[in-house]
Amino acid sequence: MIPLDPTAEEIVYVYVHPKCAAPYLRKQKKREEDPRNHKETIYRLDSLAGAAYGKAHDSVNQRALLRQRRLRRQLLEKLQGPGWTPEQWEALKRRYHHRCVCCRKKGLQLEPDHVEPVEKGGAHHISNIQPLCKRCNMRKGARYHNYRPADVRQWEREIRGKCRHGSLTPNPCKRLAVEGAGLCSIHKRELDREIRLTEPKQRRRRR
Repeated sequence: MIPLDPTAEEIVYVYVHPKCAAPYLRKQKKREEDPRNHKETIYRLDSLAGAAYGKAHDSVNQRALLRQRRLRRQLLEKLQGPGWTPEQWEALKRRYHHRCVCCRKKGLQLEPDHVEPVEKGGAHHISNIQPLCKRCNMRKGARYHNYRPADVRQWEREIRGKCRHGSLTPNPCKRLAVEGAGLCSIHKRELDREIRLTEPKQRRRRR
């Protein structure tokens, strides 16, 4: 008997043939052994990592300290469970229009970052996650910083700005501008069409 979906709120158990359940049981055994191996490795690194604060401040001790911190974070994440599904992560990125919530840039490879670090008592859950690019994630480090905007629409409006078409008239355009263009999609299309019409046509050369 194995759970149908371990990440669901209400776990439903189903009866499965032993041969079909063998891959799941192997994964479950590996998940149980991983925290034990993490604890043993953390214990073995104590002597080297402890010397990083003392006189023996060399690269070996520093690497041991960083590895110990990383293993502790991974151990806390494994003990709390998977945290989120790929669908939840994609939905979170769509909510912020696939932007890094720190530098507000688009088109970068985003990484899930804990608002409150796991080492300081933060939850390994989608509610404690914000999408950051690699540079902003490295700069933030293991500090608490919530970059998530309270109002996403207002946040997007501040980034893109309003359409500048008719800004000096009594009835200006109220649509959001295309990023980097200063005009909305409709007026940008009209401007591109006017530019194409006013451009001189190139004469074809006779052979």
